[in-house]
Amino acid sequence: TTLFRSLSESIKVYQSLFDATNQLVSEIKSQIQEAKSRESALRREIKLQCIESILKKKVADQEALTKQPRRTCTLANYPKNNKNILGKIAHLAQIEDDEAAKVISWHLASDMDCVVTMTTEAARRIFDETQGRQQVLPFDSIYKKTLPTWNRPLPHLRNGKSVFKPVGEPVYARDLLVFPEHVNECQIVFGMLLGDTILIDNLDAANQYRKELVQIAHCPTLLTDRKS
Repeated sequence: TTLFRSLSESIKVYQSLFDATNQLVSEIKSQIQEAKSRESALRREIKLQCIESILKKKVADQEALTKQPRRTCTLANYPKNNKNILGKIAHLAQIEDDEAAKVISWHLASDMDCVVTMTTEAARRIFDETQGRQQVLPFDSIYKKTLPTWNRPLPHLRNGKSVFKPVGEPVYARDLLVFPEHVNECQIVFGMLLGDTILIDNLDAANQYRKELVQIAHCPTLLTDRKS
């Protein structure tokens, strides 16, 4: 009887300990779950704060950009009251880089005021209306067979490999142009005007490029960045 009572008491003790342990585990699990919930909430809050910070920065950058002085074309465009009038050369293309824009605009200075029309008839009407004072370029009069291939690699590249290493970073002037509209027609017009003209970093780079290129091919017109 004494042994039985002792065993019963031991069982009660262990049962009590077991129950206490289970309760402790349950509380710990509850605390863990609560901590996870708080962590998720904090992560969402931090993410929102990051997004808000990024948005504020983007808005500030945009405001700063809009306040910066922007390049504008001083030539008034010709009225496009006819579908056969594309507009003046100066208004048909855009260039992102300021220095490249200055150099290419200087190179095309004598053509910038010229009005491009789709037909010779439209060009003739403009000529008559302005009493011959307005330059015109009829698109249908451009000889297209001799125009450069727009996506052709630079002349120092053969079969995807460089024949020599240029100083600086040469680029076709035409590749710097962005056409807001009439892309196909503008590629033909500026292909005729610019040909294979290359824009390169500076005079030394241009001299090196020409010296190396004439060993293997004809060297096109080279323009240098005025900034350098």
